[in-house]
Amino acid sequence: MIGFGEALLGIVFVLIILWALHRLLVAGRAALALRGAETTDIYQYTDGQQVAVEGQVIVNEAAPVAERIFDQRDGAIGAYIWYVWTSDVGSNTYDFDRGEFRGGRTMLASGFEVGDIAITTGDQPLQIDLGWFESVYDPDRLSKLEVEDPLSSTQLPTFMTRYFWDSLYVSLSTVIGDCSLTRLVDIVDQYPDDLDTDEFNIEARGITAGEELFVHGELQVKNGEYTIVGTDTTPLIVSDTGRTGYLKGLLWRAIKYLIALVGAIGLIDFFIL
Repeated sequence: MIGFGEALLGIVFVLIILWALHRLLVAGRAALALRGAETTDIYQYTDGQQVAVEGQVIVNEAAPVAERIFDQRDGAIGAYIWYVWTSDVGSNTYDFDRGEFRGGRTMLASGFEVGDIAITTGDQPLQIDLGWFESVYDPDRLSKLEVEDPLSSTQLPTFMTRYFWDSLYVSLSTVIGDCSLTRLVDIVDQYPDDLDTDEFNIEARGITAGEELFVHGELQVKNGEYTIVGTDTTPLIVSDTGRTGYLKGLLWRAIKYLIALVGAIGLIDFFIL
């Protein structure tokens, strides 16, 4: 007969298996979508066509409060993904993007901010609409964010969360910004009002004017304007490492999820069955 401890352990392993399977399915969907779309310049535009293009970013309007998070030398930031974190005392992780060890972090919220961005390909600028991510992830927005003491609330394990920062459809690593949340006290709400915002930080990855960006999605044509969007059948994919760099990163993450899946199944077999 399985005891209470074994049952509880089994539930944890099952949750890890479900999480890993879901992430592998998302990775597979992204890979299959790119397999069906070659990266080419577009010379004929058809409403509803699947496109995979790489071009230079145009920023028509900067993303909200980007100037407080990013170095001004980075140029105009048209959109960025972000997450709010606080230190996880006693743990360390390796930051592959920065190439160094750093203190552990507890993620509290994540989302994206966007102004007005497009990319040039052929002779026609293509607008980029990130709205599809809102329907898929329900991300936070800084203007509606409420930060509270993490000790006063329950934090779910990482594998049970669904933060936009962890999206497999977005790969940004070129332009990195970070600052204390104190810079944004007039933008976000904090509870209680005397909460020490110096204990909270925000890290962001931006899309900046002039950089090369790879975008996959569905082309929509309205009033002579061309926009790349995501749909139920065609996911929106955005990467500043190009198509090849994105696929390499996707493969690496898929391997990690596969290891987690096999490991959880093996532990169930060892401890419970």
